[in-house]
Amino acid sequence: MRRNCCRLFVLTMVFLCGMALVTSGAAHALTWISEERGSSFLLYEGAEMDCLWKNARMKNAAFLSDTERGFMREADISLRTLMQTVTEKTEHPASGDLHHYASLDPEYFPVLPGAGRRYFRRAGGTNGEVERYDRYDFSRIVDMTRSVHALSVAYFFTRDERYADHAAFLLRSWFVAPATRMHPSLRFARGFPGGPKGRPAGIEEGALFIPLVDALRMLDRSPALSAADRKGLIRWFDAYLAWLTKSSFGKSAVRTPGRLGVWTNAQIAVFADFLGKRETARRAVRSSLAQIAGTIEPDGVLSRQVLSPRPQDDVFSTLAGMVTLARVGERVGIDVWGYRSRDGRSLRGAFQVLLPYLEGTSPWPWGKSDRISIEAFARYLAIASSRCGEGRYDAAVQHILGDSMGDERLSSDSFLRTFCTGKSLLLRTKKN
Repeated sequence: MRRNCCRLFVLTMVFLCGMALVTSGAAHALTWISEERGSSFLLYEGAEMDCLWKNARMKNAAFLSDTERGFMREADISLRTLMQTVTEKTEHPASGDLHHYASLDPEYFPVLPGAGRRYFRRAGGTNGEVERYDRYDFSRIVDMTRSVHALSVAYFFTRDERYADHAAFLLRSWFVAPATRMHPSLRFARGFPGGPKGRPAGIEEGALFIPLVDALRMLDRSPALSAADRKGLIRWFDAYLAWLTKSSFGKSAVRTPGRLGVWTNAQIAVFADFLGKRETARRAVRSSLAQIAGTIEPDGVLSRQVLSPRPQDDVFSTLAGMVTLARVGERVGIDVWGYRSRDGRSLRGAFQVLLPYLEGTSPWPWGKSDRISIEAFARYLAIASSRCGEGRYDAAVQHILGDSMGDERLSSDSFLRTFCTGKSLLLRTKKN
């Protein structure tokens, strides 16, 4: 049975933004892994990566048919993506330096149309100005990360250097080239006209960089990224990690209860692990246990999130960040999945509370339900299923994705065949 395309990457990107190898030392951190070591991927199951890679290399006709209809089409579209850089905006951020990433807090609006720089907060609102290319970088970062991932996936399975070359071009332009690279800071993310010169709130948008960790690993065998490019990428992520952990903005963000604190901590854990800074990653993962205890009630409810203007987005996004931290925990030897506070607070409890709704047997109990955030959350639910749900969440993932799965059972081990290509699709091997 042919599979329909689904939108998991775009949904995940919106979700992450809130709308939406461990080695010894940074100098040797990027031991760009081979395809036979799929377990080194962060967001995908190693066994499934190996299986899909082998099908592609053996030119499995049914697999390649899906490939051509799905991620190859998206990768070909991404080949036409122009250079995306923070220096393209025509309006300077508050720093006066175009190399600083700048975006608008979507909850801030002009006091009156044409009122200039006076903005006010409308909790739960979304100002369409966030997508303005002349003033802000949000649309660029989404386009860059989406395209790089689509191209990297295509290269991983085809070894066609066109895809690697263009992915390398986009990465080089954003992170490495002196004339266009972004400063490793999100100080001016989610600002607003007339507001302070820098806020910690925008650090959540750095979660968009997390899928690039796997994209870089997919480019392992390509010469498209030179030694200088790889060193430049290491330097950038090392400097960004230092900013997250040492700046007043990063320190404030990671201490913030809820989604911002969790996703800031997730970035620290992911990028420290990527750079081979094991102890930094371990500290971040250990602190996630306190975040679980401070966020999830003994009955499994995320009490602060369900009272927010967008309760479903906040609940799902916060749990997605915790799942990301739990995945890093697997890599550094800390069991986040099995953690339970003295009074019973745990990831397992939070998933159990949501399960009737996710399975479709009960309505969403807190405010409005949003299909986009539900579908995006399916990725994290599937990761959690075999780890803290004994496979009990598989039926919920099946229900969420519906017809896109056909009549096959979606197991937690096979779900990660879903790759983050631009408009994305569910890749599945065929049964004889």
